[in-house]
Amino acid sequence: MKTSFLRKHLCITAFVVFLFSLVTYGDTSPFKVNANLPKDPVSAGGLIPVTITIDIEPNHHIYKDQVSVESADVTQFTLSSVTLPPGKRKYDQFLEKEVELYEKTVEIKVFLLVQNNTPPGANNIKLRIQYQGCSDKLCFAPRTEELTLPVQIEPPRLDSATSQGDGKLSP
Repeated sequence: MKTSFLRKHLCITAFVVFLFSLVTYGDTSPFKVNANLPKDPVSAGGLIPVTITIDIEPNHHIYKDQVSVESADVTQFTLSSVTLPPGKRKYDQFLEKEVELYEKTVEIKVFLLVQNNTPPGANNIKLRIQYQGCSDKLCFAPRTEELTLPVQIEPPRLDSATSQGDGKLSP
């Protein structure tokens, strides 16, 4: 009897671990994160507009106050601005209060400043997008996704108002 009890609990534990790994580590996320930026080269010292899109499956949502974007390499690419659109106000049964959330699709507008010391040529922008979402029945753990975006960097543009020899402004 003790052996069957142990086997039963061992099987239940194995099943729970299996389900947990599918939910946590599986590629079945109801949230898909993508980013787009212009294909044109950008000068060091310039701004790069990036649009981050999160596609949200039906009967799911993400919380606006849990969405954030950061640069993984601030020595070359610094966030200049992040603009989140207004969310839908809705009573949340899990938090037991009214919140702003996103359903279907959300577009986040980001501007990145290319630092002057960024080497010319092919570079990669690494962005981290953090969010937390829920279905109608359960909430997922907060998630961080890292996107790598290729960009071509040109040397810094010289201001046409500077003279060629001494770097001083022309009269």
